[in-house]
Amino acid sequence: MSLFGMDIEDNICSLITFADGMEPPVFAAIKESGLPFGERFTFNNSGLFARNTDLSQSCLSPLFWDMGLVSFRNFFNHLDSLETKSLQLTSYVLYEQSRLEATIRNLQPMLDVGLNKISELKSEINIFQENKSIITDNKDFTYVVSTTKHIKIDLPSGLHVKNCTYCNFTCHENCNIANDAEKMGCWAMTDGFCRICPERCIWNQHANTPYIFDYIYVDETKTYAEMKK
Repeated sequence: MSLFGMDIEDNICSLITFADGMEPPVFAAIKESGLPFGERFTFNNSGLFARNTDLSQSCLSPLFWDMGLVSFRNFFNHLDSLETKSLQLTSYVLYEQSRLEATIRNLQPMLDVGLNKISELKSEINIFQENKSIITDNKDFTYVVSTTKHIKIDLPSGLHVKNCTYCNFTCHENCNIANDAEKMGCWAMTDGFCRICPERCIWNQHANTPYIFDYIYVDETKTYAEMKK
């Protein structure tokens, strides 16, 4: 239901198959969900594939066929009574969903970097506490921690990617705006400023580049003396 705007609610219908003339059990689930499933029409598709001749007296195919005809007639009559609705609001909902999904996807690397930095600091604290006596006697004490490294990844020719030249951050992968002078129209921009890069930079500080920025995690050897600086 998240695909549609609220104004489409009254135009939604439910076509329920595998019905046998009784109230389908799925009705209870529909009611419990609280979702706007609107008018409900029941069908049993077995009547579509049954033989037309030599039917036994116990065969239910004619019943299902007639039930389907009635349901289709009621369904099309109901469609004629519905008010035509524009899909403009639905289009806006889909656009906003894509924006939110892309925003979350682009923010994830920043969250990962922050969490890894916290883990790195905790690891260093544990190392210092466990090796306190050694550090006192050896100012050149070394240790290894996992740290984040900022890298560039080359892209195939013809792929448009919007990077912030100030933050060195990829704000929009697969951007469909190839001209840097038109970057203000990118979905990542709001009122001329980027919603994605760390400093929320102005649109003209963004450009197409043949690479994207990414983060990798590497083991780095450090010294206690360097850390104190």
